[in-house]
Amino acid sequence: EHSHGGELGHLRIALPEQGRLCGCGARGCLEAHASATAVVRRTREALAAWRGPTRLRDYYTATDAELTTRVIFDLAESGDALALQIVDETAYYLALGATAVIAVVDPEMIVFGGGMAEAGEGFRARIDAYVRRFGLPYPSRQVRIALAELGADAGVIGAAGCARQLILGDGRI
Repeated sequence: EHSHGGELGHLRIALPEQGRLCGCGARGCLEAHASATAVVRRTREALAAWRGPTRLRDYYTATDAELTTRVIFDLAESGDALALQIVDETAYYLALGATAVIAVVDPEMIVFGGGMAEAGEGFRARIDAYVRRFGLPYPSRQVRIALAELGADAGVIGAAGCARQLILGDGRI
C-alpha cells in the first residue's frame, strides 16, 4: 500500500547506537551489515587491524585488485582465518534478519540473492546453523535456507521476466 513493503535489507539487526550507518540514513539495518558492499567494507576495516597472516592482504598487495565478495568467500572456503571471520559474521547478521522474517511470516523458504548468491554451500550452512540457534525452535527447523540459483543477476533476470510477462501476458505480475 505504501510501496515500502519487502524492504528486508532495512530490518534492524543492531541497536542504532551500535549499528553501521545505512544508505537510507538509519543505523543497524541488515543491508549496512551484510550486503555485498558491507562485506567488502567490513573486510577492508578488518584487514587494516588484522595482525595475523591472511591471503587477503597478500592477494591485494601483490595484485592491487579490487576487493570482491567472490574473493572473500573463496578465501574463506580455503581456510583463510580473516576471510572465515568475515564470512561467519555475515552469516550471523543474515541469520538475525532471517529469524525476524521467520517469526513474522513463517515462510517455507528464505532465499538469499545478490552478492551472497554465489557464496557456496558452506556459507548457506552457516546461515542455517545460526537460524536454528537463534530462531523459534519449531519454525526455524522447518524453513529451508537457500542461495539464489541465478546468482548475483537474479534481480535483473526477475525484473526482465516481470517486464516480459507484462508485455506478453495479461498485464499482471
